[in-house]
Amino acid sequence: MSGTPREIQLLKYKDDGSFDLDVVALQSVLNRDDVKDLPVVLFSVAGPFRTGKSFLLNYFLRYLHSPVFKGEKGDNAKPLGEDSEPLGGFTWRGGSERNTVGLLIWSEPIIKTLENGDKVAVLLMDTQGLFDSKTTMRDCSIIFALSTLLSSVQVYNLKENLQENHLQFLQLFTQYAKAADNGEELKSFQNLLFLIRDWSYYDTHPYGSKGGDSLVAKRFEVTKDLSTDMVELRAQITSSFQKISGFLLPHPGFNVLKPQFDGRLSDLEENFKTYLLELVTLLFSPSNLVPKKINGQTIRAKELSTHFNVFLELFKSNETPTISSMTKAISDISLQTAVNDARELYENTVNSKFGVDQLSAPTEAIRFSHTQAIEAAKALYNSKKKMGSADELVARLDNLVKELDEILPQTLLMNETKVRKLNSEAQKIYADEVKKVHGENLLCLHPTDLESVHNEAVQKTVEFFDSRRQKFADFEDQARVVLIENLKKKLTDLNHENEGNTRIFISEAVLTYSKAMETLLSKEYAVEDDEFLLKHQKFSKDATDDFVSKRNQPSDYEEDEFKQTLIKKISDKFILLEKINKQHNREAFKAAYSMYEDSMNELWSGNSCCYSKGDLKGIHKRKKDIALFYFHPHKSVNDDFQKQLLSGKIDSLYKDHVETNDLRNRRAERNALNEYQRRMDDLISPKPTWALIVPWIITLAKRRSYHEDCKYYAIRYFRNERCGSSKYDEDSYYDDLIWSINRSYDTNYAL
Repeated sequence: MSGTPREIQLLKYKDDGSFDLDVVALQSVLNRDDVKDLPVVLFSVAGPFRTGKSFLLNYFLRYLHSPVFKGEKGDNAKPLGEDSEPLGGFTWRGGSERNTVGLLIWSEPIIKTLENGDKVAVLLMDTQGLFDSKTTMRDCSIIFALSTLLSSVQVYNLKENLQENHLQFLQLFTQYAKAADNGEELKSFQNLLFLIRDWSYYDTHPYGSKGGDSLVAKRFEVTKDLSTDMVELRAQITSSFQKISGFLLPHPGFNVLKPQFDGRLSDLEENFKTYLLELVTLLFSPSNLVPKKINGQTIRAKELSTHFNVFLELFKSNETPTISSMTKAISDISLQTAVNDARELYENTVNSKFGVDQLSAPTEAIRFSHTQAIEAAKALYNSKKKMGSADELVARLDNLVKELDEILPQTLLMNETKVRKLNSEAQKIYADEVKKVHGENLLCLHPTDLESVHNEAVQKTVEFFDSRRQKFADFEDQARVVLIENLKKKLTDLNHENEGNTRIFISEAVLTYSKAMETLLSKEYAVEDDEFLLKHQKFSKDATDDFVSKRNQPSDYEEDEFKQTLIKKISDKFILLEKINKQHNREAFKAAYSMYEDSMNELWSGNSCCYSKGDLKGIHKRKKDIALFYFHPHKSVNDDFQKQLLSGKIDSLYKDHVETNDLRNRRAERNALNEYQRRMDDLISPKPTWALIVPWIITLAKRRSYHEDCKYYAIRYFRNERCGSSKYDEDSYYDDLIWSINRSYDTNYAL
């Protein structure tokens, strides 16, 4: 229970006068994780009302929380608290009216480690005072009965003396002792302490345990003057409790009678404090912290509420519980406790292996463990001390086994849910491992690398699965086998995905190559075959490198199916493009040749023009350069075989033009020479007027001058036949003309 420790009322009066148990409140104390499995040591104080029971219990609380009880050493240890500290804990007050109603328990169990190392949970219970004016004798009997039945130490708190009527009141419960024994020599109750308060006959029986024990021995002594009932009473009481003792406390002093008294130690008589300390030291010594037992079985905290409830039910009727009803109740509790313990053993065993927070496991291992756990539960059930008929014992066990068998399908279903979740997580591990390789890019790997990636992902996935899976050497893990088989199948899916993505990249690479090559074909000029081949090699390498770069891991394998596919596609594409380029080259070759041919033919069309050798050669060179540039503008003749072919063919055609030009120049020479001779003949031919010798002589004298003049006209005529530049420094035709003119003159006209 959380919060500040306090008293909790467990037994409450209802409007009809009956009692009701606050089970929730009781379980909040007994079912704490640190308490529920511990044996219970319950101290209960019962007795007449207004005898200081709650007051006494609060000093018990002080001692239980003191360093002395906890085993802590210190010179200033104060087992009963500070002298000036007001007394807290259970509600208490002085006066003549009752204070406690029903049964109360302290909310905080005190956990104590015994000398043997075992831990126990110490509980304190306060009871409603007996024999007040508002409580019937039956109610008093119920309260005392419950207190005695549940406690391991029953403190019978009495005032001033131990009287016969006090013993008579105990006789009611001796009947239960005989019923609970069930024919065995076992005392039903454990420790009974007669605590006599305000003892004044210390000269006869001294204060403390010594005087208390001697007083109890005196009161239980069987003498001749006792009646049969009194003897039987004493026999029943002593046979019901394992230990009966006494303790005598002096009066605490008259300060306790004052209205302002708040329980401070400083207000108590020293004598009282001395024996109060002796009392708590005795009660709570490790040797006296005896766990509660019922029917010989140690009761754990979580079981106490069951006993409480069953005992209370016995007292709800108006009749006093019979031996039969008490026996039946104890029998039911013993059987139910055995069943609960066996069930708990099974559940703890199964849950510790296959519970919600445990790893999944092979189905056969669960079935085997279930069978083992049932056998262990049956063995525990059979080992427990139980009351009841043989048939009832067997029936309870059969029902338990049936109940536990019904848990198996639930366990298997929960395990299957874990397996599905684990498989889902494992599949994600596999996917994540593969994605680590390609990230946000498409999966693209060489098949060998893909298989390695797959194998590594499978290994990581199986390792993850194994790390979150229980292992049983004797059972094959079918879920693991299925997982591995499913993972192996994923390689096929990966291959499909990888092949699809790779073919996309192959298509992109071929397209990139094609675009680059087709760009060459789309130019205004043709690309020389060798250059086209070099470009193909470059673009092919670029496309191949780009394709390889798309792979998620570098690869350089001799056998590369996808790479070879790309190269084959590029090669096939090149064959087609090469044909186109060759056709372009043929067409460009023809066009360039025709360009030269047409431009050279224009030299002769519509005229009789001729050219000097230098001019014709210059014209030829210019037109040839234009044609060659048009054909392959970025290649020199030396680097371009096709250009060399074109150049040779142009040069061959040029020879025809040289011959034509030579013929025309020779014709121009002849015509110019004829012009010279015509003019010379005209000038030197005799005229009718030349009758006199003098004109003829004069004509002879002018022949040189006529020669030069006619030569001039002949040269001009020749020049008029010429096209191109007017430079004749290196003009053989011109030189031949001059030679012919001079020879003609020397031969025909000179004297």
